[in-house]
Amino acid sequence: MSQLRNPFFSPPSYSPPFEQSEGMLYAAYEVVGEGNPTAEGSPTEPLVFECVVAGADGMLQPSGWGSLDWPRLAILEATNLKLRDWPANASPGDVVWYQFRYFQAAAGEEVGLLYPGLFSEGLPVHLKSANVGGPSLNQPPREVVLRERSPNLIEKSAKSDLKTRLNEIDTVGGVVAYDVGQGAAHGALGACYRPSVYIDFGGGVTGNTRTFPKEFKGFCFTAEPLIILTHWDWDHWSSALRQKEALEMTWLAPQLKKPLPIQHAFAMELAKKGKLYEWPETTTTAFRGKTLVIEKCTGKTSNDSGLAVTVRREGTRKRFLIPGDASYGHIPSVMTGTRLDGLSMTHHGGVLHDKAYPTPKRGAAAILSVGATNSHGHPRLGTIDFHLEKKWKLPLSTGFSGQRPSHVYVGWGEQPRIVAGGCGRGACSTALHKLVPKLAGVALVPAVKGGPYLSVSAPKPKPVSAATGT
Repeated sequence: MSQLRNPFFSPPSYSPPFEQSEGMLYAAYEVVGEGNPTAEGSPTEPLVFECVVAGADGMLQPSGWGSLDWPRLAILEATNLKLRDWPANASPGDVVWYQFRYFQAAAGEEVGLLYPGLFSEGLPVHLKSANVGGPSLNQPPREVVLRERSPNLIEKSAKSDLKTRLNEIDTVGGVVAYDVGQGAAHGALGACYRPSVYIDFGGGVTGNTRTFPKEFKGFCFTAEPLIILTHWDWDHWSSALRQKEALEMTWLAPQLKKPLPIQHAFAMELAKKGKLYEWPETTTTAFRGKTLVIEKCTGKTSNDSGLAVTVRREGTRKRFLIPGDASYGHIPSVMTGTRLDGLSMTHHGGVLHDKAYPTPKRGAAAILSVGATNSHGHPRLGTIDFHLEKKWKLPLSTGFSGQRPSHVYVGWGEQPRIVAGGCGRGACSTALHKLVPKLAGVALVPAVKGGPYLSVSAPKPKPVSAATGT
């Protein structure tokens, strides 16, 4: 069952029941570009909405936990839907609320898929615009009430405590991108090669749930790592529902201002379950600690207004940038020409929206967090080519080795390499010290010919005894 109160946030082992064959959807869509995306015909990718589900009469119903405080939520992916024109003053970053009536449809006849949970199967549905008023801008319909919450902003809370915590983060062990399928979860490793901080904690969701490796035994919480969210997209925090220990950690995330019901509900759950600090929307001064630099991105959309994190090795000038899904042109340090030793490519290698690029040092390493055969077609070949033109090497990617999970590890001053494993024992379920070949003799996965990979030579495997696990 769910570790949280809203059944939408159930773990992959439990799918919330959804028996309504007809109903109303109050659907929120964030504007990511200029103009209506259906004005010139169907978009190349499905339109994705965060929804509050109501009965056929439009009235909200209690969720599976029997409370209107936790409304029934769903994700709608619509593939052939003509949107009503939104208000003329709508611009990127605004949230437009629509109202649709849905009916269950036979597979192959649907115009959309409705997901009652992050990891659920999609329910095929027909859709039509409801005759109950036009789209509203940045304000949900009167039938939908998003519960008020008081964010724990870092300027108004224990800022000194958080600053102390950030300055204690150990990154001497390097950076790892975990194989979480179509999503992102990075770790900065301490001296014992256990994560001291996670930057994003996501993985494959909805139609991309299948890209998450079944063999993944879990994340390591031995060092009680801080979790930093670059932004609130589901595929950047969904693994908190896969492993309940994450909900007890301290989280730092951008202030959530947009009226997107799923993100809003998760933030409320997380704030009550653990410690959630939010970076104020108006704070543009970067945090510059001993091993981390945290910057507020300058854009307007969720992707471009989040946090970019640069991991540093203390006492050196070595830097590794983790931008989340932000366009490079909205990251202040990129625009000032900061030179980098490493980079996790933005937005899983998706389409770039500007020509800005991070400046690599000689021999700088690039990696890519992406799920094989994902529904978005990531990574885009044009994006890979763009990075190559800007002197970044061909990135090593998670999940493509043929042996899952296959994480990508980057030691300071080293090239990326694929590491496979995790023993699943004890407190260190990911056993990161076992993922580092020079410590435990775990063989590197042989290089795969073709595709977005660096050439990797694998040493002869050495046996690893059970005693080396933790």
